[in-house]
Amino acid sequence: QVLRWHQGAVQLLFFKGITFTCWGGRFPTVFHRIYAFDQATYYLQAIPGYMLLLMPIIYGIAGEPPFNTQVGEFFLFFTPFIVTAMLPTVISGSWRGVDAHRLTRDEQVWLSTTYVQIYAFLSMMWQQLRCRGGDNAWAVKAPVWPLFAVFLGEFVAIGGAMFWVSQEGYSNWSANLISVIVSASLAIHALWPMVSLQMGWELPSLYYMKLGAWLVVGVFIVLIYYIST
Repeated sequence: QVLRWHQGAVQLLFFKGITFTCWGGRFPTVFHRIYAFDQATYYLQAIPGYMLLLMPIIYGIAGEPPFNTQVGEFFLFFTPFIVTAMLPTVISGSWRGVDAHRLTRDEQVWLSTTYVQIYAFLSMMWQQLRCRGGDNAWAVKAPVWPLFAVFLGEFVAIGGAMFWVSQEGYSNWSANLISVIVSASLAIHALWPMVSLQMGWELPSLYYMKLGAWLVVGVFIVLIYYIST
């Protein structure tokens, strides 16, 4: 169903074009025109979204950070960016009385289905290159293996980070280790709802989640201690 939504947006782009949403067609207000433009192009946002999921994996396996900077400098520039990016969602959600848990789940679903949006664009483009119509586009099904591959890749990234810190030394690679663990953990949190839905898993009770969190933290502390000594 998600694939069909995105295919419809791509069809709007191919058959109507950007000119229809920018200065063609008839729209009651400029806000309707902006909404139509967003409907024809929103799936392109999936490319940077998918990079957010791939970045920890590449980072942890290759041992090379995506960019070189100081921690203070990074937060100095990144904090205003992320705050201003999230403020519209927070304000609109509070204004419309949207449940914060629903906003979180929507973000998780969006990140989990970024590959579906990319797949929808590529599949529709392939149909156009083959001079096929969009009539049989509904028969295309999105594979689920990229979801599980990225989900497992986040754990591989954490393991890779532990390997690199053992090679480079904790004092030289500690900031990179923390970066990989935090970014991979955020990606796992984002992917978990869709992965658990596919597998039929259910969240354990808060007691077992707390116990598991303590276990994970304890294992990491022990590993880092032995690596750094």
